[in-house]
Amino acid sequence: NTRMEGATFDLNVQESGLYTAILVFMGRAAPAEIGQLSVSGNVLTMKHQHPDTLTAVSTFTFSGDSLLVLDGNTEFDFNLDGTKEEATLHLELLRK
Repeated sequence: NTRMEGATFDLNVQESGLYTAILVFMGRAAPAEIGQLSVSGNVLTMKHQHPDTLTAVSTFTFSGDSLLVLDGNTEFDFNLDGTKEEATLHLELLRK
């Protein structure tokens, strides 16, 4: 669970690599994203199965034993008009 100004991001990954991701931004929940996660070296690939079939590729690094940093390209509906725009992702996940 990562918190940023006005947003939360919850990511649950099972041992099989199946994941569920939920983003709440400005009080609105995006559709839950379900897919398959795989790792090769320091590259993390998330193949979406729902609500779309996009593939997101990010590099990751660990900082200590409780912080994971992801960087990569993505799409995001910044103005909440229903159209996603290209974006750069920088996400820090902190272990609970």
